[in-house]
Amino acid sequence: MPCDCHLEAKEGIENRALILLLAINATMFCAEVVAGILANSTALFADSLDMLADAAIYGIALYAVGKPNIAKRRAAFTSGIFQGVLGLLVVSEVNSALPVRKRTRVAGNDDGRSCCISSKRQLSVASSEAASRRSSH
Repeated sequence: MPCDCHLEAKEGIENRALILLLAINATMFCAEVVAGILANSTALFADSLDMLADAAIYGIALYAVGKPNIAKRRAAFTSGIFQGVLGLLVVSEVNSALPVRKRTRVAGNDDGRSCCISSKRQLSVASSEAASRRSSH
């Protein structure tokens, strides 16, 4: 009977490597979440989610080491779903951080043009300008 010593040794090396990678990514995730919150940085927050995804993938891979191929396929599928969900979270976070610009007709704007307003302050300035144009006529 052939010896499974090489297979067991390979699995032991894979386990140690995955545990190390999992620890590194989990630590970086925690550090980047804190830094992202403190700096109010979407980029750091997004990168922290990437680190979380990597840590989760390494955890799932660690589970699959030494398991039959069906378990490895399930682990790969689960990893893909997890990364897809995190990607959607990042897209929604970036989308919510983008300024909203809409075309608004400013009251008293006699020339019939709309202007692009992206904040209450800009709306106030545009209204004041329109009022001053009206009073000068």
